[in-house]
Amino acid sequence: MAVVTDPAAPAASVPELPHWDMTPVFPGLDSPELGAAFDGVLAGMGELGALCDRHNVRRREALAVDDATVAAFEEVTERLNALSESLRTLSAYLHAFVATDSRNDLAQAKLSELQTEVVALEKLETRYSAWIGSLDVEALIARSSLAGAHAFALRKAAGEARHQMSEAEEDLAASLNLCAGTAWAKLHGTVSSQARRPRPLSRRPARRGRDRGRDAGAPDERRAGPRPPPRRAVRQAAYEAEPQGWETVAAPLAARHERHQGAVLTLNLRRGWPDALAPALFANNVDRVTLEAMHEACRESFPDFRRYLQAKARLLGRDKLPWCDLFAP
Repeated sequence: MAVVTDPAAPAASVPELPHWDMTPVFPGLDSPELGAAFDGVLAGMGELGALCDRHNVRRREALAVDDATVAAFEEVTERLNALSESLRTLSAYLHAFVATDSRNDLAQAKLSELQTEVVALEKLETRYSAWIGSLDVEALIARSSLAGAHAFALRKAAGEARHQMSEAEEDLAASLNLCAGTAWAKLHGTVSSQARRPRPLSRRPARRGRDRGRDAGAPDERRAGPRPPPRRAVRQAAYEAEPQGWETVAAPLAARHERHQGAVLTLNLRRGWPDALAPALFANNVDRVTLEAMHEACRESFPDFRRYLQAKARLLGRDKLPWCDLFAP
């Protein structure tokens, strides 16, 4: 949610927010250094695609893990790792601007361009997982030190390969994800960061004594962050303002979310997952037994947490602890 100060306050009274210094990574969004890095990533994706074609990296009949296979695996994996590292730096750099200022048109344009180009890499990564699924992963790990260093990732790739559609269908899904999952994430980030509450928070005079000077004139949302404001009126006002802000953007976010989830559920079904929970568990490396054990541990701890929250409510002079007081100091 955007930080919004009182519209009636003079512009000069609005404090300047701090910004990350990104110049140690690249001098600027329009710098030649960033352009060279961008071109390098695009060239690397083309080279990786040619390498994958040369080694026929895709789902195949069961492959023997011989010297040629090990050599091909190590060459492709090292190239994929190097490209992924370069892409991670470039993506993090652009997100650092967009995440702090969604109105930065230059950063948004460059990020959109990068996301469009990255689709090609996502398709290659899908082919790579399918290829790994065609191999005896344990034999590969035994024969290659590089595979041994990537044992966890390789076993997971083999599991992912068992839930892939055909190569043509996965290719289409990756292309469509640009206007589904990627577009949804970008819309949510942009709309939510620019949402504004319908009215400014009321600012009451500071109390005398311990509260004096602590929060008078402080921007409200920032005071509702990691260090909750000591005055309950400010905490409650911030709590009430947040859903009011979300209501202003509820319709577009709900419509887009519904379409995105529909696409996700359809793909999960086509990929052979038994239910909506299974792919989430797989992605997070958790099985159902472990998840249920975690839930049971939470349920067992609830009585202690309730006693703590009831004690906190009494200290604050409340019969029950309202949500806005949950993290009160």
